[in-house]
Amino acid sequence: MLLIRYCTYTQTATGNIAGSMTFSGGGHKLTASAASAIIFSGTFTAGSGFSGNPFGTTTHNSVVFQSGSTYIYMAGGNPFGAGQPNSVVVFQTGSLYSHRGSGTPSFSGRTYADFELDYNGGTISPSGTSAVSIDNLTIKQGTMNFNTTGIPGHSIKGNINIYTGATLNFKRRIHRQNKLSR
Repeated sequence: MLLIRYCTYTQTATGNIAGSMTFSGGGHKLTASAASAIIFSGTFTAGSGFSGNPFGTTTHNSVVFQSGSTYIYMAGGNPFGAGQPNSVVVFQTGSLYSHRGSGTPSFSGRTYADFELDYNGGTISPSGTSAVSIDNLTIKQGTMNFNTTGIPGHSIKGNINIYTGATLNFKRRIHRQNKLSR
């Protein structure tokens, strides 16, 4: 078992994680100093007891989840790290973000490839005022209240799959147009 508390790749170093990597039991970080320096083609898990943002908060687009890779959230902060619209992480088409913990996922101004809720512990209610973009949305277990109100609007580009016993609720948005009188 490899124990990583904090690992930083310099500007010329790169890494490709093709297997599995898990952070659990406290704060750990894997950071890079350049865009696309860390490539996941395998699975990363923010496991039980993990805290903080796994890839830091400063080097934008430094961690890329390629098609076929998976980010599993069980605990900790969101993988994006930086405040929106910036992001430390890029989820390429065909990658999966699987939400399996009680924390609320970051939706406001974020881009996911495939998003999956697989949490049997209750209700998750992401909110925010900026639009979210998702390729495919799957609710395997639990309830998701989709409470974001971003304009010009959200984008779910592909399929919405809801398994038996799971629930997806969309917050109703009322658009009002003010009429001017002469």
